[in-house]
Amino acid sequence: MADKRAYFKLDVGYLTNPKVAQVMDESATAIVLHVGSIAYSAQHLTDGEVPVRLLLRLTGATKNDADLLLAHGLWIQGQQKGLAHVHDYLEHQRSATEVKGASEAGKLGAEARWHADRNADRMPDAMPIASETEMPAASESAMPREREERERKKKNVGDAADAPRLDVRRVCDHLADRIEGNGSKRPTIGKTWNDSARLMLDNDDRTEDDVHRAIDWCQANDFWRANVMSMSKMREKFDQMRLQAERDNANVHPMRRPGEGPDDWMRRTL
Repeated sequence: MADKRAYFKLDVGYLTNPKVAQVMDESATAIVLHVGSIAYSAQHLTDGEVPVRLLLRLTGATKNDADLLLAHGLWIQGQQKGLAHVHDYLEHQRSATEVKGASEAGKLGAEARWHADRNADRMPDAMPIASETEMPAASESAMPREREERERKKKNVGDAADAPRLDVRRVCDHLADRIEGNGSKRPTIGKTWNDSARLMLDNDDRTEDDVHRAIDWCQANDFWRANVMSMSKMREKFDQMRLQAERDNANVHPMRRPGEGPDDWMRRTL
Protein backbone atom coordinates (compact mmCIF):
# COMPACT_ATOMS: atom_id res chain seq x y z
CA MET A 1 0.00 0.00 0.00
CA ALA A 2 1.29 3.44 -0.93
CA ASP A 3 2.47 5.72 1.88
CA LYS A 4 -0.08 8.57 2.05
CA ARG A 5 1.70 10.64 4.67
CA ALA A 6 2.69 14.21 3.79
CA TYR A 7 6.38 14.75 3.09
CA PHE A 8 8.92 17.43 2.26
CA LYS A 9 12.26 17.37 0.42
CA LEU A 10 15.62 17.97 2.12
CA ASP A 11 18.86 18.16 0.16
CA VAL A 12 21.51 15.58 1.18
CA GLY A 13 23.95 18.49 1.40
CA TYR A 14 21.73 20.43 3.79
CA LEU A 15 24.12 20.29 6.76
CA THR A 16 27.06 21.51 4.67
CA ASN A 17 25.15 24.49 3.26
CA PRO A 18 27.16 27.62 4.26
CA LYS A 19 24.19 29.35 5.87
CA VAL A 20 23.17 26.22 7.76
CA ALA A 21 26.74 25.58 8.91
CA GLN A 22 27.05 29.12 10.27
CA VAL A 23 23.80 28.83 12.19
CA MET A 24 24.76 25.40 13.55
CA ASP A 25 28.03 26.82 14.92
CA GLU A 26 25.93 29.15 17.06
CA SER A 27 22.93 26.98 17.93
CA ALA A 28 22.00 23.41 16.96
CA THR A 29 18.39 23.95 18.08
CA ALA A 30 18.06 26.72 15.48
CA ILE A 31 18.60 24.04 12.80
CA VAL A 32 15.87 21.90 14.39
CA LEU A 33 13.64 24.99 14.23
CA HIS A 34 14.43 25.51 10.54
CA VAL A 35 13.72 21.89 9.58
CA GLY A 36 10.58 21.99 11.73
CA SER A 37 9.33 25.07 9.89
CA ILE A 38 9.72 23.30 6.52
CA ALA A 39 7.87 20.26 7.85
CA TYR A 40 5.09 22.40 9.32
CA SER A 41 4.53 24.25 6.04
CA ALA A 42 4.49 21.01 4.03
CA GLN A 43 1.98 19.43 6.43
CA HIS A 44 -0.38 22.42 6.63
CA LEU A 45 0.10 23.64 3.01
CA THR A 46 1.07 27.22 3.94
CA ASP A 47 3.56 27.72 1.06
CA GLY A 48 6.38 28.61 3.47
CA GLU A 49 4.50 30.87 5.92
CA VAL A 50 4.90 29.62 9.51
CA PRO A 51 3.77 30.76 13.01
CA VAL A 52 6.93 31.51 14.96
CA ARG A 53 5.63 31.12 18.53
CA LEU A 54 4.00 27.74 17.82
CA LEU A 55 7.17 26.39 16.21
CA LEU A 56 9.29 27.52 19.15
CA ARG A 57 7.00 25.50 21.41
CA LEU A 58 6.99 22.44 19.13
CA THR A 59 10.77 22.31 18.65
CA GLY A 60 11.97 23.54 22.04
CA ALA A 61 13.84 26.39 20.35
CA THR A 62 14.16 29.95 21.65
CA LYS A 63 13.57 33.43 20.29
CA ASN A 64 17.34 33.74 19.84
CA ASP A 65 17.17 30.72 17.51
CA ALA A 66 14.45 32.43 15.47
CA ASP A 67 16.55 35.61 15.30
CA LEU A 68 19.51 33.55 14.05
CA LEU A 69 17.44 32.13 11.17
CA LEU A 70 16.32 35.64 10.23
CA ALA A 71 19.83 37.08 10.49
CA HIS A 72 21.35 34.39 8.27
CA GLY A 73 18.57 34.49 5.66
CA LEU A 74 17.07 31.05 6.30
CA TRP A 75 13.86 32.80 7.36
CA ILE A 76 12.34 36.03 6.08
CA GLN A 77 10.22 38.28 8.28
CA GLY A 78 6.54 37.67 7.54
CA GLN A 79 4.12 40.36 6.46
CA GLN A 80 2.06 39.87 9.63
CA LYS A 81 3.30 39.95 13.20
CA GLY A 82 4.25 36.55 14.54
CA LEU A 83 4.79 34.98 11.10
CA ALA A 84 7.97 34.09 9.23
CA HIS A 85 8.57 32.77 5.71
CA VAL A 86 10.99 29.94 4.89
CA HIS A 87 13.50 31.31 2.39
CA ASP A 88 12.96 29.96 -1.17
CA TYR A 89 10.37 27.44 0.09
CA LEU A 90 8.60 27.18 -3.28
CA GLU A 91 11.92 26.70 -5.09
CA HIS A 92 12.37 23.34 -3.36
CA GLN A 93 8.96 22.18 -2.07
CA ARG A 94 5.57 21.51 -3.63
CA SER A 95 3.05 24.34 -3.48
CA ALA A 96 -0.35 23.93 -1.84
CA THR A 97 -1.99 24.03 -5.28
CA GLU A 98 0.26 21.25 -6.54
CA VAL A 99 -0.38 19.03 -3.51
CA LYS A 100 -4.17 19.49 -3.70
CA GLY A 101 -4.15 18.77 -7.44
CA ALA A 102 -2.20 15.55 -6.92
CA SER A 103 -4.59 14.51 -4.14
CA GLU A 104 -7.63 15.10 -6.35
CA ALA A 105 -6.05 13.16 -9.21
CA GLY A 106 -5.32 10.28 -6.82
CA LYS A 107 -8.94 10.19 -5.65
CA LEU A 108 -10.18 10.07 -9.24
CA GLY A 109 -7.76 7.23 -10.04
CA ALA A 110 -8.83 5.23 -6.99
CA GLU A 111 -12.49 5.73 -7.89
CA ALA A 112 -11.85 4.49 -11.42
CA ARG A 113 -10.06 1.38 -10.13
CA TRP A 114 -12.87 0.68 -7.64
CA HIS A 115 -15.50 0.80 -10.38
CA ALA A 116 -13.38 -1.42 -12.63
CA ASP A 117 -12.92 -4.03 -9.90
CA ARG A 118 -16.61 -3.91 -9.03
CA ASN A 119 -17.65 -4.44 -12.66
CA ALA A 120 -15.17 -7.32 -12.97
CA ASP A 121 -16.66 -9.04 -9.89
CA ARG A 122 -20.13 -8.84 -11.42
CA MET A 123 -19.04 -10.39 -14.76
CA PRO A 124 -20.13 -14.07 -15.09
CA ASP A 125 -17.22 -16.54 -15.24
CA ALA A 126 -18.52 -17.98 -18.51
CA MET A 127 -18.66 -14.60 -20.29
CA PRO A 128 -15.96 -14.45 -22.97
CA ILE A 129 -13.55 -11.49 -22.77
CA ALA A 130 -13.44 -9.70 -26.09
CA SER A 131 -10.26 -7.94 -27.20
CA GLU A 132 -10.30 -4.28 -28.18
CA THR A 133 -10.17 -5.22 -31.87
CA GLU A 134 -13.27 -7.40 -31.42
CA MET A 135 -15.26 -4.79 -29.50
CA PRO A 136 -18.15 -3.40 -31.56
CA ALA A 137 -17.80 0.26 -32.50
CA ALA A 138 -21.16 0.97 -30.90
CA SER A 139 -19.71 0.25 -27.47
CA GLU A 140 -18.04 3.66 -27.41
CA SER A 141 -21.42 5.37 -27.47
CA ALA A 142 -22.56 3.07 -24.67
CA MET A 143 -19.85 4.25 -22.23
CA PRO A 144 -21.31 4.34 -18.71
CA ARG A 145 -22.35 7.78 -17.55
CA GLU A 146 -20.20 7.65 -14.43
CA ARG A 147 -17.07 7.10 -16.54
CA GLU A 148 -17.86 10.18 -18.61
CA GLU A 149 -18.39 12.15 -15.41
CA ARG A 150 -15.00 11.02 -14.05
CA GLU A 151 -13.27 12.05 -17.26
CA ARG A 152 -14.96 15.45 -17.14
CA LYS A 153 -13.90 15.99 -13.52
CA LYS A 154 -10.35 14.94 -14.31
CA LYS A 155 -10.16 17.39 -17.21
CA ASN A 156 -11.56 20.22 -15.07
CA VAL A 157 -9.01 19.54 -12.33
CA GLY A 158 -6.16 19.62 -14.84
CA ASP A 159 -7.39 22.80 -16.51
CA ALA A 160 -7.78 24.60 -13.18
CA ALA A 161 -4.29 23.63 -12.03
CA ASP A 162 -2.58 24.56 -15.31
CA ALA A 163 -4.26 27.89 -16.05
CA PRO A 164 -3.07 30.80 -13.85
CA ARG A 165 -5.33 33.75 -13.06
CA LEU A 166 -5.25 36.67 -15.45
CA ASP A 167 -3.72 39.05 -12.88
CA VAL A 168 -1.01 36.49 -12.08
CA ARG A 169 -0.30 36.02 -15.79
CA ARG A 170 -0.05 39.78 -16.38
CA VAL A 171 2.41 40.26 -13.51
CA CYS A 172 4.60 37.34 -14.65
CA ASP A 173 4.61 38.48 -18.28
CA HIS A 174 5.53 42.02 -17.23
CA LEU A 175 8.61 40.94 -15.26
CA ALA A 176 9.68 38.50 -17.99
CA ASP A 177 9.31 41.26 -20.63
CA ARG A 178 11.41 43.70 -18.61
CA ILE A 179 14.15 41.12 -17.95
CA GLU A 180 14.28 40.31 -21.64
CA GLY A 181 14.23 44.02 -22.51
CA ASN A 182 17.34 44.52 -20.36
CA GLY A 183 19.25 42.13 -22.61
CA SER A 184 18.94 38.91 -20.61
CA LYS A 185 17.49 35.63 -21.82
CA ARG A 186 13.72 35.56 -21.36
CA PRO A 187 12.95 33.45 -18.27
CA THR A 188 10.58 30.51 -18.40
CA ILE A 189 7.30 31.23 -16.59
CA GLY A 190 6.38 28.06 -14.73
CA LYS A 191 4.61 26.97 -11.57
CA THR A 192 7.14 28.64 -9.25
CA TRP A 193 6.65 31.99 -10.99
CA ASN A 194 2.85 31.69 -10.90
CA ASP A 195 2.78 30.61 -7.25
CA SER A 196 5.09 33.45 -6.19
CA ALA A 197 2.99 36.04 -8.03
CA ARG A 198 -0.24 34.63 -6.57
CA LEU A 199 1.15 34.70 -3.02
CA MET A 200 2.42 38.24 -3.48
CA LEU A 201 -1.06 39.38 -4.53
CA ASP A 202 -3.07 37.30 -2.05
CA ASN A 203 -0.94 36.64 1.06
CA ASP A 204 1.28 39.75 0.97
CA ASP A 205 -1.66 42.08 0.25
CA ARG A 206 0.01 43.78 -2.71
CA THR A 207 -2.20 45.31 -5.38
CA GLU A 208 -1.51 44.44 -8.99
CA ASP A 209 -0.62 48.09 -9.68
CA ASP A 210 1.90 48.05 -6.81
CA VAL A 211 3.60 44.99 -8.27
CA HIS A 212 3.73 46.47 -11.78
CA ARG A 213 5.31 49.67 -10.42
CA ALA A 214 7.82 47.66 -8.41
CA ILE A 215 8.78 45.68 -11.51
CA ASP A 216 9.36 48.87 -13.52
CA TRP A 217 11.36 50.42 -10.67
CA CYS A 218 13.67 47.46 -10.00
CA GLN A 219 14.33 46.73 -13.67
CA ALA A 220 15.32 50.37 -14.19
CA ASN A 221 17.73 50.23 -11.23
CA ASP A 222 21.29 49.11 -12.06
CA PHE A 223 21.68 47.12 -8.84
CA TRP A 224 18.24 45.50 -8.56
CA ARG A 225 17.88 44.50 -12.21
CA ALA A 226 20.86 42.15 -11.70
CA ASN A 227 19.42 40.70 -8.49
CA VAL A 228 15.74 40.31 -9.38
CA MET A 229 15.68 37.75 -12.19
CA SER A 230 12.68 35.70 -11.04
CA MET A 231 9.24 36.22 -9.49
CA SER A 232 10.24 34.46 -6.26
CA LYS A 233 13.15 36.89 -5.84
CA MET A 234 10.80 39.77 -6.66
CA ARG A 235 8.53 38.72 -3.81
CA GLU A 236 11.41 38.12 -1.39
CA LYS A 237 13.04 41.54 -2.00
CA PHE A 238 9.86 43.62 -2.36
CA ASP A 239 10.07 45.37 1.01
CA GLN A 240 13.81 46.02 0.67
CA MET A 241 13.20 47.70 -2.69
CA ARG A 242 10.31 49.69 -1.23
CA LEU A 243 12.51 51.02 1.56
CA GLN A 244 15.30 51.94 -0.83
CA ALA A 245 12.86 53.71 -3.13
CA GLU A 246 11.57 55.69 -0.16
CA ARG A 247 15.14 56.63 0.86
CA ASP A 248 16.03 57.66 -2.69
CA ASN A 249 12.85 59.65 -2.94
CA ALA A 250 13.51 61.39 0.39
CA ASN A 251 16.86 62.58 -0.95
CA VAL A 252 15.07 64.25 -3.83
CA HIS A 253 12.05 65.44 -1.84
CA PRO A 254 13.11 65.99 1.80
CA MET A 255 9.61 67.09 2.80
CA ARG A 256 7.00 64.32 2.83
CA ARG A 257 3.80 65.48 1.21
CA PRO A 258 0.78 65.87 3.54
CA GLY A 259 -1.29 62.70 3.82
CA GLU A 260 1.21 60.60 1.89
CA GLY A 261 1.74 57.06 3.17
CA PRO A 262 4.31 54.32 2.44
CA ASP A 263 2.04 52.74 -0.19
CA ASP A 264 2.73 55.73 -2.46
CA TRP A 265 6.45 54.94 -2.75
CA MET A 266 6.36 53.71 -6.35
CA ARG A 267 4.15 56.53 -7.57
CA ARG A 268 6.57 59.12 -6.20
CA THR A 269 9.66 57.35 -7.47
CA LEU A 270 8.61 56.69 -11.07
